[in-house]
Amino acid sequence: AVVSTQSTGGAELTVQTSTKFLGLTQDSKLSWNEHIDKMFKKAKGILMQCRRAVGPTWGFKPVTMRWVYNAMVKPILSYGVTIRVGKDIIIIFINYIYKMFI
Repeated sequence: AVVSTQSTGGAELTVQTSTKFLGLTQDSKLSWNEHIDKMFKKAKGILMQCRRAVGPTWGFKPVTMRWVYNAMVKPILSYGVTIRVGKDIIIIFINYIYKMFI
């Protein structure tokens, strides 16, 4: 979100609350919380789409769900994990999503 706009030497500069670089979102306080929240929501959305395709007697087999988790969800949650601060939070989110899949 844009906080303010300033002009310097004919160039217009906008001050924002967060920035995205190489797919990682960092806020003005140099925390990764916004990025972690976006990744968690994206992974949870994939899970919910899979759950809509499952009924009491039909749907994905456990092997298929494991494949969806490993191929689609795990990469989303683990992208940039070595850069982000607070890796304990990431581990908690990964475990939470994994338990939802199983």
